[in-house]
Amino acid sequence: MRRHHRWDDDEDRPEPDLTDPATAAALERAARDVRAVKLVHLGLLVLGVGLLALALLLLVR
Repeated sequence: MRRHHRWDDDEDRPEPDLTDPATAAALERAARDVRAVKLVHLGLLVLGVGLLALALLLLVR
């Protein structure tokens, strides 16, 4: 689960127990937050493209 990088100094820490309900809940909450952030970014991208299209449309007229 955890990525190992050459600058990791916590290699002696055990891997998280994914069967622990608290860990599973925290991972689910984090995944939900990531999905929400992706949706916000997608919405802002769509808004930006729409504004660009509107500006180009008004510029042509």
